[in-house]
Amino acid sequence: MSPAPGPAALSRWVDDYIEEVAVGTPWWVLVLAFGLGMPVIAAAGALLFHTSYQPGTYGIALIIGVGFGLGLRLIARERERYRAAALDRSGDLQALRKLGWHEFEVVVGEVLRQHGYQTVKERGGFQADGGIDLIAQGQGKRIAIQCKHWRSWSVSSPRVRELYGTVKGGDFTEGWLVTCGSFTTAARSWAKGKELRLIDGQKTRRAR
Repeated sequence: MSPAPGPAALSRWVDDYIEEVAVGTPWWVLVLAFGLGMPVIAAAGALLFHTSYQPGTYGIALIIGVGFGLGLRLIARERERYRAAALDRSGDLQALRKLGWHEFEVVVGEVLRQHGYQTVKERGGFQADGGIDLIAQGQGKRIAIQCKHWRSWSVSSPRVRELYGTVKGGDFTEGWLVTCGSFTTAARSWAKGKELRLIDGQKTRRAR
């Protein structure tokens, strides 16, 4: 018997659900989908379990669905505002380096969304997943991304090898290593010809 999911796994599931369902979705779509969906689920439950509901049950289900849809949209809106604000604060390379490590990850994720990757899931911080900070999906790709918010140090080849091992060991088409600093010559040389992309601070700034 599989163990029950822990708080971290549950938090990740909720975060992914909001990202996939609510972020970028108009509020009226969420309200309509959940507002109609809850009464439908209630009706299906009544048929399946041969239950007779009290009058007003479907109206209550409708209200709950509308409230749930609005709640999701409010959470998604605050997330979108935070990301936009972080992106605004990263206008040049110096500003990019002044960001906190989490804001740097947020900016990288937002740049990916603007370049056509429909879903970007955060895996850094307390949700760290095998050294991966972001997972981007879209354009037929699933990309493992590590963000190194290093202002002064260059990223060396062992870090690149670590990411390559993650890509090969997981269900990823390629791996990206993004830094606001630079890469050593050895790191760039080792990455050549592999499913890897090294993006330094200058490239990150230009991609905005």
